Amino acid sequence: MLPMPFPDETLYGLIARTNRLRGDSTGTATSLSLFGHPTVGLSHDVPCHLDYLSQTTHGLLGTALEISSALTTIPYFLRFKPLEIELHVHEAIRGPGLKHFKHQLGLPPAPCRASLPLYACPQCMAEDVENHGIASWRRVHQLPGSLFCVTHAQPLLEAKERVRRKQTMLLPEDIETFVPSALSLEMEHASVSLLRLARLNRDILENPLPRAYLRSLLPQVYRQGLRAHGLLTASGRIRVNEYLHWLRAHFGTLSEIRPFCYALSHVHADTLLRMVRKPRADFHPIYHALLIDAIFGGWAGFVQAYAWETCIETQDVPSASDGSSVPAHIASFIAALREAQPDSSIRNLAGQYGVDISTGMRWAGKLGVLDLPRRPRILHHELKQTVIQALLRGEPQRDIAKSTGLSRATVDRVCQEQPELHAAWRRANQERKRSNARQSILAYIDTHPMTTLAEAHRLSPPGYCWLRRHDPAWLRHALPSRAPTVTQRILPNRPIVDWSARDRLCFKELSQMACTVSFESWERIKAGTLLGKLPTLPFLPRLERLPRSKRLVDQILLEHRAKRIQLKRTL
Repeated sequence: MLPMPFPDETLYGLIARTNRLRGDSTGTATSLSLFGHPTVGLSHDVPCHLDYLSQTTHGLLGTALEISSALTTIPYFLRFKPLEIELHVHEAIRGPGLKHFKHQLGLPPAPCRASLPLYACPQCMAEDVENHGIASWRRVHQLPGSLFCVTHAQPLLEAKERVRRKQTMLLPEDIETFVPSALSLEMEHASVSLLRLARLNRDILENPLPRAYLRSLLPQVYRQGLRAHGLLTASGRIRVNEYLHWLRAHFGTLSEIRPFCYALSHVHADTLLRMVRKPRADFHPIYHALLIDAIFGGWAGFVQAYAWETCIETQDVPSASDGSSVPAHIASFIAALREAQPDSSIRNLAGQYGVDISTGMRWAGKLGVLDLPRRPRILHHELKQTVIQALLRGEPQRDIAKSTGLSRATVDRVCQEQPELHAAWRRANQERKRSNARQSILAYIDTHPMTTLAEAHRLSPPGYCWLRRHDPAWLRHALPSRAPTVTQRILPNRPIVDWSARDRLCFKELSQMACTVSFESWERIKAGTLLGKLPTLPFLPRLERLPRSKRLVDQILLEHRAKRIQLKRTL
């Protein structure tokens, strides 16, 4: 027996209601029958074994990914994660769970609790009892940082019981103690901010990004909003102290409430800065929620800016008339550019709209406004053509600026004015870097022919780092995985043996013993027996290296064999 899920109900709430309807004495019995595991169903945050659940319920809840998308908070944690992490997490929740997949979601290293407690809204519980006869847990209430109910605009209650310790499945009516989830709620500013962030968390959970997630794109999106707030310099640098002070002042007393007290503290100031610079990692959604709320005021403004920057990055630029993709302040500036007379000044026009001149020229070029009314001073037509030819050859913009006497910003503006020119420069520049890196590593191999991949990784010769990131196949072909083995002649640690001297000494001793030596009847007449009768020599006689001694031994043995045969005949 499996009931249909309530609107926005969590998977844990649905399984707990199933446990109640089936009359199972413990939650482990229900978990074992639905998930094939006695404790998986007791997890109220990130479940696993969803493939087994989908097969057990005969697809009533959908596939494993559909269950994850509709009944869990996993989409919230994956909203700002790359595709490889998303695939890894989906593979983990379908089966028994892979190692460290919770770490990739931001749990437990998030600024909130590692094991999220259960939250509930009293009014939502009352409505569930009135409409369905029983209350359950809702997804939007279980998001980290959501301390207000977005429907009824009142604080959520936090369950104090530890669910998994009791090995049972609890519904809101089973919780003995609820406490307010936020402190200092009497402060009006904190309540307004908490409600706004709770609604933003709901939007992050339910609404996907307009384009694929790109880690390197988010800083550009945030900087676009920071420029509008006057937190960037004319050259595009962040006013660090003003930015951090403005961010904390925006949320005010919210910095005293958990979990925001961690995210907005001085300890995590570097994290807030890395998000608007060049991040090398993905951050927990709670950080993105804070920046989106402060910079854009909500999900809609952020989505619009993200869509625009994605179009710029992928060269899939919409027309300026497409207001759904182009931000309003950009569209108005482009429209003013189109209507400008030849004697108008673009710099004055950019100042009127609060837009940096370089940014405005970049936007205009991306949107196809190529015939701009300009007043060239240094960048005349011939010099511009020289810059364009150098860009088509893939030369670095810094070198072009030095050779032409222009500023780096001017060369970059020429490159960004036309999307085709920028794309051609990136391809040529990449090919130039590849060629230089290959030549450098080949020159290093000529002087160090025994270099292997492991040694190159340790020494990092010129060109190795670039090829390892951008051309690893060629690098593996150029460098062997192991050095070729060369067998060297091992010189002896002692002087060479004087076999002639040994032969003379052994022959002398054999000659003295030849007349007196005798063999017992039970002794075998062999070289080893004869040599054993010699006095102690300073070496072990090796007859194959002692020719004179060997001939004498053969003669003595031959005589004694003949004597033994004659003796046997007489007997």
